[in-house]
Amino acid sequence: VMTGLPPALMPYLAATLKAAAHPDFKLFNLQTTTNPVTPVVVVGGPNARAMGFNDGLGSIGGGNIANATLGRALKLCMRNLGGGRAADGTDPATMGQPGKYAFCFAENEDFTSWPRLRAQTRQTPLSAADDAVTVAGVTGTMNMIIKSTSAEELLQMIARSIRSIGSNDYMFGGNPLLVLCPEHAEILVRESVSLTAIQEALFDLTKIVFSAFAPKNQEMMRTPRFDDLGTLHPDTEIPMVKEPADILVCVTGGPSMHSTFMPSFGGSEPVSSRVRL
Repeated sequence: VMTGLPPALMPYLAATLKAAAHPDFKLFNLQTTTNPVTPVVVVGGPNARAMGFNDGLGSIGGGNIANATLGRALKLCMRNLGGGRAADGTDPATMGQPGKYAFCFAENEDFTSWPRLRAQTRQTPLSAADDAVTVAGVTGTMNMIIKSTSAEELLQMIARSIRSIGSNDYMFGGNPLLVLCPEHAEILVRESVSLTAIQEALFDLTKIVFSAFAPKNQEMMRTPRFDDLGTLHPDTEIPMVKEPADILVCVTGGPSMHSTFMPSFGGSEPVSSRVRL
């Protein structure tokens, strides 16, 4: 009633809450941190469009009842059932972000044969035949307008765009989400670039030398995540994530060459849950 969620979409809300309550998602961390992290809900499966979810033009924006109400329902459950607010009733995040109000979109599955987002999560990988939702903790969105004509140039440009020494991913490791527009996805598919190849290329191209980080950040980075790197020296190359498969990739949106990068939090792992219609 509070969100306007159509009754037919209740199975999607049930699956979303089940995913968010999974121990590996670590919802408590998202509820209490000063970081602006918030769950994004990504809907996928053969029935997503028939149920009204938008995976085309403006899919991450407003104007769609299914996307908006499912995203809002999760956030109200986090606040009113889970107590995700400070003592004065405000959000505990230092600044927060608009995604804390409503954040949901559908995956466009027409353009690639890559494993769907619901098949990329480690805890509950699902197949292309499954209707499902995936929740991932992300700290915002970054637009990338890239007019590349080759896969190599496109991946180079994406890597240069998403490297950031202030990102939680470099501090703690995480599962950032690369959301490709159809035109960028088509470039990669045309040159037979696999999902694994995308992940491996971005893993290598986004490394930053340890000396680039502030001393206090360097202290935070001396964690078990870097045990396999040995002792950290000024010229040690720090990867964005622990391994290439930690970079998640999906497709959504309409025409024009704008893709979106969603950095992650490091204190949560994405989880998928089957929707039982």
